[in-house]
Amino acid sequence: MTGDMLTVFGVLVAAVGLFASGRVRPDVAAILVVLALNLSGALTIQEAVAGFGQPVVILIAAVSIVGEGLIATGVSYRLGEAVMKMGGSNEARLVALVMVLAGTVGAFMSSSAIVAMFIPVVLTITGRTGLNRKRMLMPLSVAALISGMMTLIASSPNMIVEDTLRARGLPPFGFFSWTPFGGAVLIAAIAFMLIVGRNMLSRDTGTEEAGARQPSAFDLLGSYGLADKWHRLQVPRSSPLIDRSVAQMQLLDRSGTVIVGFEKHQHGRAQFLPALPETVFEPDDAIFAVGNEAQAEQLTTTNGLVVSPRLDQRQRHEALQEVGVAEIMLAPESKLIGRTCARSSFLPDMTSTFWRSAIAARG
Repeated sequence: MTGDMLTVFGVLVAAVGLFASGRVRPDVAAILVVLALNLSGALTIQEAVAGFGQPVVILIAAVSIVGEGLIATGVSYRLGEAVMKMGGSNEARLVALVMVLAGTVGAFMSSSAIVAMFIPVVLTITGRTGLNRKRMLMPLSVAALISGMMTLIASSPNMIVEDTLRARGLPPFGFFSWTPFGGAVLIAAIAFMLIVGRNMLSRDTGTEEAGARQPSAFDLLGSYGLADKWHRLQVPRSSPLIDRSVAQMQLLDRSGTVIVGFEKHQHGRAQFLPALPETVFEPDDAIFAVGNEAQAEQLTTTNGLVVSPRLDQRQRHEALQEVGVAEIMLAPESKLIGRTCARSSFLPDMTSTFWRSAIAARG
């Protein structure tokens, strides 16, 4: 065994250690491998960077971009809604639909992206139906793996094999050459999961788990009667709020509304932020205010704001997740017992605190 062989094996072992440890990002570890092989003399510079010029590398990157586009545009969320509408609360029907959806959509993106895209969908389904998460996530994983057999771009090995055939001057595979095999395996896997696979997993319906589940943001809004008091208001350039901070404006004292969050737009994408005392109002911001209709109308008229349409369910979920919603229960020995929010000094500025409005709603 030559010295170069020993070097390559040593670098390979080190790379596996880095991947397994998780302390270094996989892409950084891969670059370190290339540098190590080049600096050790096992590869020349041309050989080390030759892989970046392969069409298959660009193709894999393009497929990843498509997967991110499906997630960012809300396609996965819409698919989840369709699954719930068609499957209802029938576990067998939901399992079949999730596997068909993951297997078909996964034919055009990587299996890892499919799993990342559908895990929130499956968790939402199990949360609403009370089904056991394991009995839904296992079929998702199986279908995602099988989706790599569906088309040319469904997995990296398919593309590498096709690129190798072209490089050798042999007839390449077609885009759907794998589909008959992948489709047959997917059908067999669905039948197996429905007849045998589900019976190998826990039959617990998740009632105990659901009972211990933390309430969602929507649960908190509904329990405190704030669902209809959540307003989304646009800040035009002519508004007197422009370039002023939340603390400076004292909107709670002036209108009785609580500013809980901001929707700012950067690089064409909406970014949801909590309303901190130092947060500054900027042109074209959207603010989330909590108050009754009269208070919201007063806030809008006084500050030249524009009422904006409500966000769809996916965007509301994202906004609440980023802004933050919490329920605080006071212990019997708490020093806050018998005191009003205005007299409580543990938080200097309460204008942006969601729970203050919730306490007021409780009355």
